[in-house]
Amino acid sequence: MAYLISDMRKLLRKNWLFQAVVLVMLVIMIADPISAYFMNVQYIDGDSDMSLNAFQYWFFLNTSGWGIMIYNVLVFVIPVLAAGMLFVGEDRGSALTLLIIRKGRGSYYLAKAAAVGLVTFVIFALLFLLNIAVTYLVFPADAPLTEQYFYRVPKETMFCYSLYCLNPVYEALLYAFLNALKLALYALFVLGVQEIARPKSTLAALLLPYAVLRLGSYAANLLLRGHMDINITIVTQPMAASALTAAISAQDVLLAFGSLALVSAALLAVGYWRGREIL
Repeated sequence: MAYLISDMRKLLRKNWLFQAVVLVMLVIMIADPISAYFMNVQYIDGDSDMSLNAFQYWFFLNTSGWGIMIYNVLVFVIPVLAAGMLFVGEDRGSALTLLIIRKGRGSYYLAKAAAVGLVTFVIFALLFLLNIAVTYLVFPADAPLTEQYFYRVPKETMFCYSLYCLNPVYEALLYAFLNALKLALYALFVLGVQEIARPKSTLAALLLPYAVLRLGSYAANLLLRGHMDINITIVTQPMAASALTAAISAQDVLLAFGSLALVSAALLAVGYWRGREIL
């Protein structure tokens, strides 16, 4: 546990690039719904099909907002910065050997993975929850329901429909959880690539896993063109639940996340195996 806490502190205190991207996301989570309100309120009148209902404007459902556009650019950058130089920085000198001697190879690598996964998941889950809270504070939850609103309602065959029926906020909370989990698994993927490649320069430590993650995502999209219901990019996008004709079940979501988790775990396992060369 002490090793885990130590690694989490390193990620939070010494990873200034990650701190910067978290700050950017914090501003987006607050400013995006506020700006959306002032941009749309002027067009609301008795004959308008637009609505100011809060459900339409939380982060992942407001696909025309400037915030989600920036996030889509950062979605592969965030995991790279989350993993940061936690492993690579210690691999440059004698620190890695000394830490493994003191901790044991298993404890060392497990602490690294747990720290990266937990920090990424918790921080972004909190950011996404903050956006939902701000959105429902800014927009009225009881605004009239228009055609634009119902265009965003998930279809009855979708895994999130029952939560929407209980309360639309529950759907938003589910997607906040899923997207934070996706970023955490991406960060573990990046850590695995770093542990396998063991790049010596900061630039290579950031660019190499970014390129592998992008190429891996692109390859997965090509392979799953006929199976969008298990594509993690699709299942974490709430608009897909209202737009797709194919159903996305809870089993599909588990399969999509399970596949990503399995790939990330495999990379970490290879990185652990590669670490046997250290001692």
